[in-house]
Amino acid sequence: MSSENAKAVAKEVITRVRNGKKINFQEIQQNHGYSKSSAVAMKGTRNDTYKEAVKPLSDGLAKEIEKIKLEMSLRDISDEKYKDLADVLDKLVKNYQLVTGGATERQGISITFDDSFNK
Repeated sequence: MSSENAKAVAKEVITRVRNGKKINFQEIQQNHGYSKSSAVAMKGTRNDTYKEAVKPLSDGLAKEIEKIKLEMSLRDISDEKYKDLADVLDKLVKNYQLVTGGATERQGISITFDDSFNK
């Protein structure tokens, strides 16, 4: 049963990525039968069924990322189209990271200030 749930999660993630929609993994997992605690633990995306289902998309994204990186290396940085390529690359990398379970942002970094030296 969980394999079917994982396939359904993968299908919705793939559809949202292709349509450029926001991905909320916890919501998607709960929509497909995972409990809240399982969704928080990302159980619907950390299994072989999910990984196998998203592999064609993640492989395609990886190929596109490499093509754009090559094209960017051949461009003049001052050319305005370089910015367009950089924007597309950023989006593709984030989608790839989302689909494959990688981090898309750095969390947990906090800056605190010790005000004791001002006293």
